[in-house]
Order: sequence, then C-alpha cells, then structure tokens
Amino acid sequence: MHLVSILAAAGATAVVAATQTPDAKSVVPLRAAQCVETPAGDVACGFHCATGASGDVKCADHPDGMCKAAPAGHVVCASPGHVVRVKLDAKSRATCKQGALGQLSCGWSCTEGDDGSMRCATSPDGVCTKTPAGSVKCFSNVLLLLEVPSELAKTKCETSDTGDVVCGYACMTGATGTIRCANTPDGACGIDAMGEVTCTALDPTKRVVKNRRSKVDAASSADHASAQ
Repeated sequence: MHLVSILAAAGATAVVAATQTPDAKSVVPLRAAQCVETPAGDVACGFHCATGASGDVKCADHPDGMCKAAPAGHVVCASPGHVVRVKLDAKSRATCKQGALGQLSCGWSCTEGDDGSMRCATSPDGVCTKTPAGSVKCFSNVLLLLEVPSELAKTKCETSDTGDVVCGYACMTGATGTIRCANTPDGACGIDAMGEVTCTALDPTKRVVKNRRSKVDAASSADHASAQ
C-alpha cells in the first residue's frame, strides 16, 4: 500500500511522498479522473482534487496521489510517480465522436465545446469537461500501463482498392477507399461526415499483452507442483 504523508512545519506545508512501488505485474482497478470547477471560473482535472480557502484548486496527476489544502489557503499535491497497470476490457476501449463543426475526435470522455469542437482524453481513466467559458479541458494519465488479453491483441490487415495493405486495430475504410487502423488494441477509428477516417494514435509501449496459458500448460504446472 502506498503511503503519502502531509507534513506542516514553520508556517509552510511540505508534502513528502513515501511510496512502495508495486510489482510491475500487479493489476489494479481502473480509476477515473475527475474535474473540479475553480472559484475563478476555470477547471482543474486529475485525481483527489482539493480546494483551498484562497480558492486555489489542484489535482494529483496520479490515482495514488494526494492533495490537501494548506492552512495558508493554497493546495499542495503529492504523486508517487509509479506506473499503474490495469486490465483492458471492452468498456475501456476508445470511442470516436464528431462535433458540430464536423471534426471527429477519438479517445475517452469525448466532450464538445460551445464552439462545436470535440476533444477526447488519451487514456481510459482520463476525463474531459466543458469549462464555464465553453472550452473543453482534458486530463490524461501518462503513467498508465494497459494489460491487453491476448485474444484482443491480434492485429488485422486490410487491403485497399489501390492494393495498399494496412494493419492495426478497429480498421475502417473511408469514402475514397483509404483504410486506416488504430495502432493499439484499445484504440478506435471513426468516419466523419466527409467520409474521412480518423483513428487514435496512442503509445504502444504503454500496452502489454497478457498471455493466456493453455489447459495443458496449466495441468502440467499443477502436476509439477504436486510432485514437489
């Protein structure tokens, strides 16, 4: 378990993050970020947001982080900084949505601004919200590692009318015959009103495939264990 201590001394607040980094193979539930409106009319997004007496609002950039209002009225946050590993499922896959301007965006928590533009977060636990001014603000967790089941990690290859071969995930063909694919299993593609295809372009190094052992392998391991 992670320990974050908030220490106060000499009229100033210091934050010390004492963390025990989890095993790289440890899988935790996906925790969604939040957005909080500030008294100044802006929006702060992240995890465990806190509001100080002065109106200062801050959020941690990590789900295991912490924020606390200091006696002076400002907010101090601590983030452990380790990578969080979560299991990918159908609910955590990206989606594509089109705004009133015709712009197609792909990702998570897609939100349309007053100007008709659409913005999306780039992580499954990310969040987007419309500010009081009508613009859209998004937060994406860059310290997220997605565990992808092997059956979902199989790429697909498509051949266009021109003979080009494109491989990836969630591939779609546009009005002109152009094929585009997402580059990660949790990605998505969509077609806008003009017939153009837009896909997510996410970091494949933040995805790891979980190999499923066959029943024969599992039985063999059990026999080996019982023999010892």
